Amino acid sequence: MAANFLQRSRHDSVFYFRRRVPADLFDSIRKRQIYKSLDTSDRREAIIRARALAAQTDRLFASLRAMPKSSTIQTDYVVEIKLDLSGLPQAFRIEAEPGEHEAAQKALETAVAGLAALRQPAPPQQAQTAKENPGPTLAEGVAEYMSKADIKPTTRAAYKTKLAYLVEQAGGTTPLFDIDQARFVNLAETILADNTWHDKTKISYITTIGGFLNWHRIRKGLPQITAAKLKPKRTAPSALDRDAHSLDQLRTIFNHAAGYRPTEPHKYWVTVATAFLGCRVEELAQVNLHTDLKHDAETGVWYLVFAETPDADGVLRKSLKKLSSWRNIPIHSALVRHGFIDYLTKQRDAGYMRPFESGWGPHIGKTAGDGIKWSHKITKWGGDTMKGLRDAGRLPDGTQTYFHSMRHTFANTLAVAKVTEEYRSTLQGQAFGGMNSQTYAKLRYNHNALSETVESALAPYVSLLA
Repeated sequence: MAANFLQRSRHDSVFYFRRRVPADLFDSIRKRQIYKSLDTSDRREAIIRARALAAQTDRLFASLRAMPKSSTIQTDYVVEIKLDLSGLPQAFRIEAEPGEHEAAQKALETAVAGLAALRQPAPPQQAQTAKENPGPTLAEGVAEYMSKADIKPTTRAAYKTKLAYLVEQAGGTTPLFDIDQARFVNLAETILADNTWHDKTKISYITTIGGFLNWHRIRKGLPQITAAKLKPKRTAPSALDRDAHSLDQLRTIFNHAAGYRPTEPHKYWVTVATAFLGCRVEELAQVNLHTDLKHDAETGVWYLVFAETPDADGVLRKSLKKLSSWRNIPIHSALVRHGFIDYLTKQRDAGYMRPFESGWGPHIGKTAGDGIKWSHKITKWGGDTMKGLRDAGRLPDGTQTYFHSMRHTFANTLAVAKVTEEYRSTLQGQAFGGMNSQTYAKLRYNHNALSETVESALAPYVSLLA
């Protein structure tokens, strides 16, 4: 990493490039280190300049190793080397003791003569071969990636947008493997400089584009590029990214949704059930009413199965965010008493496969690989509803969103009730612990144990129901 070669001056804050000379080249260069000012106090710019110098010194070391042994400088003289833009030695200066200049000059001439052959251009045949095999263009690389890479259907559309941005910036006819670490850094700098984008958006673009490039580079046997040091740093804890709803705010949302219950019950139940289950709204919206609604006759617990399983016709119409999202979620007894199970069974008996399909049809991607999103229209409705409640002065302005902030409220409520992190993570479909928790302990499929937890921890929610 170029950052490993950086050193900041204590006097003027300017960054310097500092690199140790390999032991096998010390007799040739007669220096322990290569040290050069980068003429900037900006760390990001210094890394870019250091990366170029790192490449140049790599070329220098390779050139010296390729020289005949008779051409190397085997003296005690101090040697100063100047590099050209390609990283090859351009000029030498030798400091010698009085009376030794003649011998030093002969050694210098021998070294320069040995390096002269290294500066010759590659044979025409080699150059022609390289030109004939540039690899795929960027546009071709994107097409191959989208057809072969293991990308979830629900994220395919987002990937298309980000890779279209890459093609727009770099040019579709650009050879794919011409986009190396340096060019990726330049692209990341362009993304970071766009003040109209949120930091999370910038991170998403840099990560997606970097993953695409590395997918190809791994298959070509090329060094991977890195994006870790290019993403914007957080200026505040992640807990402040989005606020939870307070219980009073949740009461306002429930009361507003209750107005829809007589004529549009799907709007009421998607609101209340998402809050009580602590799940992502997409997870609930894609449940198959014929296979994923379960009842334990022995304990009386109703629960939902969240899993990427195909429908009866063999077609997969679900997508979960992670493998840890596979789980059984108990339905709180308060929801059962207020009619949630009755609502679900009526929807099923009416011929619907999804809980809210009667009110919102699915969003179907433009191509077969784009998949189906059952919550696309639901989320838009939730955003419009949130805005309406704020405009009416019933909810304050803030970072809350209609549905996702309910997950934050759910987690907070369970934490206040002293529910352990393992149970909280399991209920919300997040990974927890090592192999014992993830492989051997089957907590995420134990609806009865999870039901005992939510029944007591969500007591504050029960009073919010009309």
